[in-house]
Amino acid sequence: MAQPTLCRRIVALVLGCQLATTAAGAVSLQSHRAVYDLSLESAESASGVAALDGRLVAEWQDGCDGYVFNQRNVTRLHYQDGEEYLSDYRVATWEARDGLAMRFDVEDRLDGEPIERFRGQARLVARGGAGEVVFNDPAETRPLELSPGTIFPSELTEAVLREAGRGTRYMHYRLFNGTGPEGVYEVSVFVTALYAAADAEVRPLLSGVASWRLHLAYFTEPGGGLPEYELGFRVYANGIATDFEIDHGYFAVRGTLVELAPLPKIC
Repeated sequence: MAQPTLCRRIVALVLGCQLATTAAGAVSLQSHRAVYDLSLESAESASGVAALDGRLVAEWQDGCDGYVFNQRNVTRLHYQDGEEYLSDYRVATWEARDGLAMRFDVEDRLDGEPIERFRGQARLVARGGAGEVVFNDPAETRPLELSPGTIFPSELTEAVLREAGRGTRYMHYRLFNGTGPEGVYEVSVFVTALYAAADAEVRPLLSGVASWRLHLAYFTEPGGGLPEYELGFRVYANGIATDFEIDHGYFAVRGTLVELAPLPKIC
């Protein structure tokens, strides 16, 4: 089942990118709906991948007591042997404003059939403290212990944008992103370029907003080794990403912003 596994991995990587660029905190971010077209940037022959196309739709809103994120990603993967797989990946999360709690609901379908579902909640005892993830579905999934210093996507985005604004060029964090029992990563962040507000895209939500080019490396094990995957993207100071590239070593996926609209606060 290597082919469906690869298809699931692609959408999981896209999820990681989107969560890492649409969270909130002390930085003032824009509630919005963004639509990205997905395509295959490159693939080694050993991967067997011939083409990829799809669309990712993400909505982030500032809520009454936290931040609400909804995403749907439909991706069709074409293989050199003629096989095709259609993946439908959906995620809904809520994160508390204080960064100490998170709820998540993730569903993965392959060719219309459900193959994976994770629902649960994560909680930290305090900022910088340890925590635990409890899964409601599947009920038999063991709780996941979070080591001290683990943060959620909102805290990650706030920290990265804040430090990038201060001129910091390298950061490192430990992240739980809500994708399931394997959703804990060591994340190294590199700021590779700064764009002045005058260089912003000509879009109503981006005009006059400064932005950065970031490169993130996600590791499943601390202390070295090769990253599980890497991603690069341009993110604006209001939390909107206009493009991204996810590199898994033997294939890379590109996302291009095609639609962008503001959303009202939930309350």
